[in-house]
Amino acid sequence: MSHLNLELPEETYQSIVATAKKFGMSAEDWVVRRLRALSLTDEERKAAKERILKYAGSCESAGDVSQDAIDRDLATEYSATHEAT
Repeated sequence: MSHLNLELPEETYQSIVATAKKFGMSAEDWVVRRLRALSLTDEERKAAKERILKYAGSCESAGDVSQDAIDRDLATEYSATHEAT
């Protein structure tokens, strides 16, 4: 296995640690998973999309699923610091 050392601003590091904790993961595992997702080949992306699409329409949604609501939720999530409360 290869190793890579990164210098991060403290705020970025703390955000990663807090986000990883929310998912029950170590910061290292969370970063590796995120980097892996960014480096998928087109073929791997297609296979992942096909796996996910098997579940499309398999459940009912309780709530506002309009495009505007989704955009609002995404904007809120992207702007969140994910700090543990």
